[in-house]
Amino acid sequence: MGSQLVDRATDEIVWIDFSKIPWNPLEWSAWLDALFEKMQFGSDQLAPGDVVQDVLFLPPLFKQEQYSRLLHTLASWGYVVNPTEDVPGQLVAHTFTYDWRQNNRISGELLGDQIAKWRALHPNRQVWLMGHSNGGIISRWYIEKEGGKEHVSRLILLASPWDGAVKGLYALLNGFDMFLRWGFDPAHIGARTRAVLRKFPGIYQLLPQARPFVQGPQGQDLDPFHGQDWLDDPQVYPLLADGKQFNQELGNTLSVETLAFFGRKLLTTTGARVQFDAGTHWAHVDWLNTEMGDGTVPEYSAIYPATTQNIPIVAEHGSIYTNSALQEILRWELIDKYAGQPQARAALTTDRFTIVFNPDKSAYRPGETISLTASVTQNPSLEPFPAATIFAELEWVQPLPGSAPRDAPKKLPDTQLSQNAPGQFQGQLVAPDSEGYYRVRGTVMFPDAPELTLDEIIAVERMSL
Repeated sequence: MGSQLVDRATDEIVWIDFSKIPWNPLEWSAWLDALFEKMQFGSDQLAPGDVVQDVLFLPPLFKQEQYSRLLHTLASWGYVVNPTEDVPGQLVAHTFTYDWRQNNRISGELLGDQIAKWRALHPNRQVWLMGHSNGGIISRWYIEKEGGKEHVSRLILLASPWDGAVKGLYALLNGFDMFLRWGFDPAHIGARTRAVLRKFPGIYQLLPQARPFVQGPQGQDLDPFHGQDWLDDPQVYPLLADGKQFNQELGNTLSVETLAFFGRKLLTTTGARVQFDAGTHWAHVDWLNTEMGDGTVPEYSAIYPATTQNIPIVAEHGSIYTNSALQEILRWELIDKYAGQPQARAALTTDRFTIVFNPDKSAYRPGETISLTASVTQNPSLEPFPAATIFAELEWVQPLPGSAPRDAPKKLPDTQLSQNAPGQFQGQLVAPDSEGYYRVRGTVMFPDAPELTLDEIIAVERMSL
């Protein structure tokens, strides 16, 4: 959902332009009706535009940072983003946006067409692909099924699943519990988003198929691809079957050098337990959550058996590419490794430490306490490291959707976390009075190593609108 979708006739950004969301909550129902009408899949009314520039905050499914932050990082390293001409010796990065509603096969084919154009623009250069989440699935389809391995020499995967994510099933059953603002009735918005999502071919290609993850009341494995048991629309059964076939065709084969970054140690939906009605139809689903993933994609699905490297990062799915530890590795793999500067590798402290930094939840009321916990352990022994110092601060990101534009608050709280046990830290911040999205930034300082920063996005909103 990180690509904008634009109306071909009017050039209007349909998904998603926060500035077009009405300030008056009484107008939201009509706005949502118009949005979901345009988002229906089956016509060519919408086309991909730029990358989404705002934070996408759709709990409990995911929070997604601005992709522009990754592009800014690449630019700070000397990359020119989306140039229209080739300059010898210049580092070049191009972005590929796509209609994420559609079949990933189509997106993979279109990626191949675009890469052919870029190769013509930049002759005699190597092609590396970097894909976040579903973008990695599309990259692998192009490489493995569209002849891309003849043109791509390297693949970098960022929290990209090879066996889907259980939250895909959650979305198909429930839609979104909360969409953009607390002011929406969860049941109302859930029904709206569920009806729209079930028509998207791409959502079914995010369902796990290689590993059983749904169990019945007696612990027996259930087949989520038997649509008659839980889908009430026979018209989408072919989409469900095709989702399984897509992932069986793609598998987890890797034909080019691949680095796979995966998130871990965050509460992630990894299974489901179903209760039946009088027959075999699903009446109720309980979701199993474990700390074995990035909040969206389970570890096992983002770890590739055939990859050159599987690299663990303690980071949330939607913001893994903003993680400072990942960026240290990425800079090494993209630039310093090939520039005769191996000493730059010394900046990578994750060879020594594993750090977890989390606020206790994703959304707060003004004045509410934000409880923070952190842990620092040494690798590979996993022994606690008590000599670290951790500071936490809030940073303004952007207003909430449907809010009037405003300047960033002048003064935001910060604190030093206290150590309550070896390598275990805790602290508190107070949610600001101003509504908006904020970044909770943790800065971890070591006596003999460079500092690291870890970010999380939270929302601050009043109870009533």
